[in-house]
Amino acid sequence: MAMTTLNKTLITATVAVLAGVGIYEARQAANARAQVQKLEEQQTPLTEQIRQLQLDRNNLASKLDALRGDNERLNRNTGELLKLRSEIGRLRTVARDSQQASTAQSSADAAAGQWVARANLLRQYVEQNPTERIPEFQFVTDHDWFTAGDGSFEAGSATKDDYRRALESLRFQAESRFGELVRTALYKYRSANNGQFQNQLSDLQRFCEPAAREIVLQLYEIRSADVLPEDLLKYAGHLKTDQFITRKEPVNAKSTARLANFIDTCATWESPP
Repeated sequence: MAMTTLNKTLITATVAVLAGVGIYEARQAANARAQVQKLEEQQTPLTEQIRQLQLDRNNLASKLDALRGDNERLNRNTGELLKLRSEIGRLRTVARDSQQASTAQSSADAAAGQWVARANLLRQYVEQNPTERIPEFQFVTDHDWFTAGDGSFEAGSATKDDYRRALESLRFQAESRFGELVRTALYKYRSANNGQFQNQLSDLQRFCEPAAREIVLQLYEIRSADVLPEDLLKYAGHLKTDQFITRKEPVNAKSTARLANFIDTCATWESPP
C-alpha cells in the first residue's frame, strides 16, 4: 500500500515535470513563431525595397543606354555637320575663284580684243601706205603688232600721230628682230673662222637664214667702230672688236637712229647727218 502511494507520488511528479517541459517548449515554440512572423513582417518591405531598387537600376541602365545611343548619334551628326560645313566652304571658295577667274578672263578677252583690233588697224594702214613698210617687217611677231600702238591707239579714234608713233615702234621692233638674225650669223661665222670678223657681208650670207640673206646684202653694211660715240667706243672696246654691222639707212627717213650689231649684243647709235 505504501509502495503504491510512492509510485503515485513519483508518477505525479513525473507528469508535472513533463507538463512543465511541454508548457516551456510550447512557449518557446510560440515565441519562435512570433519572432519568425515578426522577421517575415520586417522582411516584406525590405524585399519590396530591393525589388523597387532593382527596377530603378534597370530603368537607369535603360536610360543610360539610350543616352549613350543619343550621344553616339550626336557625335556622328556633329562629324557629318563639320564635313558638310567644310564642303560648303570648299564650294564657296571654288565658286569665288571661278567668279574671279571668269572676271579676269573677261578682262583678258576684252584686252586681247583691243590688241587684235589695234593690230588690224595698223596692218590696214600699212597696206594702204606701202611707203611705211620696210623689208624687216616680215620678221616681226603678232605680239609686236599688238603692242606697237600705245593705250591711246584705239579703233575709231586713232590720229595720224597715233599711227606715226605706232609705226616708229613697229619699225624699231622689226630692225631689232632682224638684228637678232644678224648676230646669230656673226656668231656662226666667227666660230667657223677662228673668231675673225668677216671682211664683207657676202662672207656672212651663207650663215644667215634664207629670208635674211638678200636683206643683209641690200640694206646692211660693215662699219668701223670709230664712228660710234665715245661711250659706245668703250663698250665696243670691251667686246674686243673694231667693226659692227648696221643698216645703210635708218628705218625712218626722219630719224638718224640705227642699231649697231656686234657678235653678242647691239646698241643704238645716232648716224651723222
